[in-house]
Amino acid sequence: MFQHYLAGIWAVVGAVAIASAQPAMSLSTEGRGSVLHYPYYTVNGGFDSLVSVVNTKSKTKAVRVRFLEYKNARSVFEFNLFLSPFDVWTGVVTRNAATGGAVLRTRDLSCTAPSIKSAGQSFTTSNLRERDADGIIIDESLARTSQGFIELIEMGEATNVDVVYGTTHANGVPLGCSRALNALYDSTLTTLTPAAATAFSAPTGGLTGTVSLINVAQGVDFSLDAVALDNVFLTPQHNVPTSTKPTIIDAQRKAVWIHEGDIYSAEFDSGQDAVSALYMRASVTNEWTIDPAIGARTDLVFTFPTKAPYSYECGVVADRPFMNSGFCETGAQERSPLNSYDREERTDVGRIQFGFAFPPDPWEFLTLRHAAS
Repeated sequence: MFQHYLAGIWAVVGAVAIASAQPAMSLSTEGRGSVLHYPYYTVNGGFDSLVSVVNTKSKTKAVRVRFLEYKNARSVFEFNLFLSPFDVWTGVVTRNAATGGAVLRTRDLSCTAPSIKSAGQSFTTSNLRERDADGIIIDESLARTSQGFIELIEMGEATNVDVVYGTTHANGVPLGCSRALNALYDSTLTTLTPAAATAFSAPTGGLTGTVSLINVAQGVDFSLDAVALDNVFLTPQHNVPTSTKPTIIDAQRKAVWIHEGDIYSAEFDSGQDAVSALYMRASVTNEWTIDPAIGARTDLVFTFPTKAPYSYECGVVADRPFMNSGFCETGAQERSPLNSYDREERTDVGRIQFGFAFPPDPWEFLTLRHAAS
């Protein structure tokens, strides 16, 4: 399994050089940061997706956990997670046998808002409301929840004594999740308490995680590291679990990256532009193996973690760096030139299936979708 992040393939987001003592956003070189993007989850083909996140810091952290579906990166389930010092949270995304969609199950005892039911939390289609030219919803099927990617955003470090005490584990059990949540929210989890305004300081990073795609029947396990970003938010971002925030739209606009040995620093027009610049690639190169005699094949998964803010309804061209024509029946697709070579540099190597895509003849373009299998 291969995973890649393409914020855009054709166009560079405009930027200007900056000089500032304020820390700029960057890709983490150590796999630890304040924002994590897990490249793929799936419950298709007999697979379950095991997710973990680790707090490597000695401070309690509030984290927004968000699952996004593959066609248009719309949220299908999200919640607030509280990680005490050096805490680890784990869960598994599996198929809901009754509906065919995805469900999150966990035996982890770390505090969450809302709490995850013992039977699991089914993913929802309530945000899948893209419409065609006639105003008809294009696709609100549960199948859209069956695969996608995962985003974790640190909202801040807890400074409130009730939150710190209530979420801290003693003998493997939090001392009082209800005490922590009552300090932050009303009983419906839809309104912040007055104390919540000063309950957190700015995020400091230190989160790391993995996702393992496991098919027990086939004896297959693909393990993928989450990609980490540092210094994404410079102020606390905590909000109620029912809020749509925080997102990468709220990220700071300064970013720094290394390209071919040179260091670049720039300030962008928006937070999503700055994140996109860190993920952007002009091209992606991979080795591949296909041999029907031994069942060998190569799957490529392309994930677009910043695409949602740029993509609109069907027929409306997306904002750069994306170039699709909005969300239509086949999703919000992107197209990229494709060149394939065998080990002897021959380009005519027959029909190759890379995961989900069958590029048209002649083999000039590969159609890319959000994290499809």
